[in-house]
Amino acid sequence: PGHVFSVAGVTKGLCVWQAAAAHAANRLVRVFCNHQASIYLLLPLRHVALFGCTNCTVVLGPVAGVVTVEHCEKVRLICATRCIRVSNSIDTRVYLCSNTPPLLGAGNRGVEFAPYNTYYAALEPHLLAAGVNPLLNRWDRSVALAAEG
Repeated sequence: PGHVFSVAGVTKGLCVWQAAAAHAANRLVRVFCNHQASIYLLLPLRHVALFGCTNCTVVLGPVAGVVTVEHCEKVRLICATRCIRVSNSIDTRVYLCSNTPPLLGAGNRGVEFAPYNTYYAALEPHLLAAGVNPLLNRWDRSVALAAEG
């Protein structure tokens, strides 16, 4: 569909989108089936779905809605968002600024949260455009949605 933009199948490579990639701004972005890749989407985004990635580093510009992480393994995600949900993921570390507590679904093992740790030149205007408040960071207050076990 015209409202979805995808980054898929990047293996042992690099993918960079910056503010000039206006075609992706304010859309749902799907990042799926990438392996041993570094992906930088440095622009304000509406929603992001990260699915089926392994051994990847993903750096997102501020996300106005929800970041969903599912079926990922050994992923390092760096993002500022209003909301994040992680499920069925293994050995994944999220460096996070989230305006709401992170939501943990079922099937996670070795998922860790840490404070947001990046900066790029257009970050401040991108935070404003996405409506993400960097002073309201709930990265350390995760909520389990499903009982493990």
